[in-house]
Amino acid sequence: MYLLDTNHGPKAKQKRRKMTAANLGFSDHDLWIASTAIQHNLILVSADRDFQRMQEASAFQLESWL
Repeated sequence: MYLLDTNHGPKAKQKRRKMTAANLGFSDHDLWIASTAIQHNLILVSADRDFQRMQEASAFQLESWL
């Protein structure tokens, strides 16, 4: 899964080619967790703000129980 938020990604074409999810501050683990939730239509329960940022690129169900 490749997430790119148009509000936080670079505008220049050359920079976009080099952009990865890691450059946006998402860890590989967070990406696996979010992609699994999306694939299986699950509710992801976390207070991690990275998941809130990911929702800007790809909508999924997210809850925080704090």
